[in-house]
Amino acid sequence: MRWIFRALALCHFGWAAVLLSFSGWLVASQMRALRYMSSVTWTSVAWLLLVIATYTLPFAGLAAGLIILGRRIWSPVPRLRTTLLLAHSLLLLLGSIAIVVGVLGVEAAEKSSARGGGIMSSLAWVPLWYGIPTAILAALSLSAVWLALSERS
Repeated sequence: MRWIFRALALCHFGWAAVLLSFSGWLVASQMRALRYMSSVTWTSVAWLLLVIATYTLPFAGLAAGLIILGRRIWSPVPRLRTTLLLAHSLLLLLGSIAIVVGVLGVEAAEKSSARGGGIMSSLAWVPLWYGIPTAILAALSLSAVWLALSERS
């Protein structure tokens, strides 16, 4: 049974690494935009840092949460079941919302492409790229919690 939790912890660490690398890529791509600004002033830098924080902090925060959960799964702590049920129920909800948004976006992109538009329609798949793995991880985690952990933990 211990190997299931080790594998689950490694899945959490892996997904956190993906989110952190995506967050780092967003920071690097935004920083490259600084040299193309018309006049680089402290106001421009402040706005750029605000944009970077807006786009990257949610991914970095989610990755930090996954690392914390992975550590708690690797070395079980008291009330692990409650923590995992709460966290993964929230992740399942967010992953499901991302999947719905992605499906609706793909449908809208197809309609736009049919009318001659759709230049950005490939971006409609982005919510699916994050929603499907997140929902799968949450569903696997919830099933492992229900099957493997007792009420006392």
